[in-house]
Amino acid sequence: MAGLLIKELKIRGLIKRTLIVTPASLSFQWQRELKDKFRENFEIIRSDVLRANYGSNPWQEKNQVITSVSWVSRIDDANESLLRSQWDLIVVDEAHKMSAYSSDKKTLAYQLGEALSERTDHYLLMAATPHKGDPENFCLFLGLLDRDVYGDVRSLEEAMKQHDAPFYLRRIKEALVTFPDPETGKVKTLFAKRNVQTTEFQIDDEEWDFYDALTRYVEDQSIKAASDNSPRGRALGFTMAMLQRRFASSVYAVRRTLERMKDKRERILADPEGYRQDQLARKLPEDFEDLPEEEREKIVAELEDVVASVDPIALREEILQLGKLIAQARELEEREVERKLVVLKAVLTKQGVFNDPKMKLLLFTEHKDTLDFLAGDGRDGRPLGKLLKWGLSVTQIHGGMKIDDRDTPGSRIYAEREFRESCQVLVATEAAGEGINLQFCWFMINYDGTLCA
Repeated sequence: MAGLLIKELKIRGLIKRTLIVTPASLSFQWQRELKDKFRENFEIIRSDVLRANYGSNPWQEKNQVITSVSWVSRIDDANESLLRSQWDLIVVDEAHKMSAYSSDKKTLAYQLGEALSERTDHYLLMAATPHKGDPENFCLFLGLLDRDVYGDVRSLEEAMKQHDAPFYLRRIKEALVTFPDPETGKVKTLFAKRNVQTTEFQIDDEEWDFYDALTRYVEDQSIKAASDNSPRGRALGFTMAMLQRRFASSVYAVRRTLERMKDKRERILADPEGYRQDQLARKLPEDFEDLPEEEREKIVAELEDVVASVDPIALREEILQLGKLIAQARELEEREVERKLVVLKAVLTKQGVFNDPKMKLLLFTEHKDTLDFLAGDGRDGRPLGKLLKWGLSVTQIHGGMKIDDRDTPGSRIYAEREFRESCQVLVATEAAGEGINLQFCWFMINYDGTLCA
């Protein structure tokens, strides 16, 4: 839709300079789609471009630009130089990320949205979920387009009641159809109906024992985190919540996390003063969920060494507790009968994956460790993935891979090509949603939590 609008406005001579603001993970996809489908060349501006153009303003010199909302709202140099430029059209993708909680509690992204609204003739906000159930939040969001149109919540509610709110347009893909058949006049939906099935399973007694032990550790550390109303306390609480999410993904993922935590605590015990200095400015960024996967992984890795106390006695006790949990996890892995894995193999057998080499399967996980567990190559400390052991041809996409092109081995685009042309299974983190076209695959499984296919 945005590409069609850009083309139309250019034909009418209404725009020359266009800025597209997206989540960092979607920047390349926008660039690729606009070039492939509309022959429009856009340049992505990020920190390396800003550094390379030191002394000049690339925002003002380039006419078609894509940038990341999280980067340009957080980094002062990027923000200041951008706000010295003017645009004919600004498009904001996933615009609901610019919403504010209240008029006196505005996020950095919302403040950016306000500033951009004053620097363009045409402003397009694109969002699948603009309304979060909070009328004031929605009113502030629409205020980015025009502060005077819906001056208060009552006028907004009245417009919604009358189904007459002219400043936004809703399009759902279920309503999109083909042109009528010339003979019958019938139309067909463009998108097939999605059929989602959840496969539930019960973990066995030994897995329950491990889960209980892990939960006791998490609860103990969470109580300590709750009593510390500081960035360190909040970071520790985040790490504890992450542990149980990783157990829901795979025993291997939680075991690898526990091992890293134990190793870091042993290093803290050896140099507590160095740790204190390192932690002074460490906190979870406000826009953590909007950051690219590789940046989030780096932050999570740093947060794994946040501890409730540097007291040597407390640290030794925690290290001992972590050691016991790691031993339990290893015992579960050595049995080779992780319940979820057994269920996964049954689902693949039922769907005919093992009998039809041409059938494509996209297997999603949030965690890189789980990706290694399922599709690892057995090198550099990584395990040989279970899917490979089952005889399936597998490729992978994760945040640590560069985008590059279809002829560069080890890149995301190369993996997309492998999946399309030769590999039966793609195991991927959410990085596969960043500029990758997987529409040729109809069967997908979310491996985290219960299995959703």
